[in-house]
Amino acid sequence: MGALRLSRLRVLARRGSAIESLGAATVLCSDKTGTLTQNRMAIAELRLPDGARFQPGSDASVEIPEPFIELAGLGLLACLEQPFDPMETAFHELSRRHSGDRLDWRQDQGWRLHRQYGLSPDLLAVSHVWVREGERHLVAAKGAPEAIAELCDMPEAKRTDVAAAAGAMAAQGLRVLGVAEA
Repeated sequence: MGALRLSRLRVLARRGSAIESLGAATVLCSDKTGTLTQNRMAIAELRLPDGARFQPGSDASVEIPEPFIELAGLGLLACLEQPFDPMETAFHELSRRHSGDRLDWRQDQGWRLHRQYGLSPDLLAVSHVWVREGERHLVAAKGAPEAIAELCDMPEAKRTDVAAAAGAMAAQGLRVLGVAEA
């Protein structure tokens, strides 16, 4: 019935599930010109486990401090090489914008993607396994901070700290991802 009513209003839906979701909506906002959103994200803040923060901003002339290069580089390794997800695109854009900081240094040193593990209902994290001749494997993971804390087998006190930091960032309207390596 919903599809018939929408077709009479000359509304085209690519997926039937969109019609079902629309039927449950109470408010519909339209953004024809892209003023509100353009489905783009940007890395607004990098935060280390000790609480240190860096906000890359849009000024590419500002160098990323060394510990944050490692963090952003791991986030990049946990992304697809040809991203379609806006968050993964944001990591690639940060790498392009700060190309002098060499966030992708591992790829230039012969590291290659060996295996990918996607999101699953059991684990809200994405992991990529990288290999290089004569080296141990490197696993780069990104995902929900609580999932990353679980993967890292953090003690409860540290998990509480991670949850508090993630909550503070989320309260600022930021989408928060945890990043880890093994």
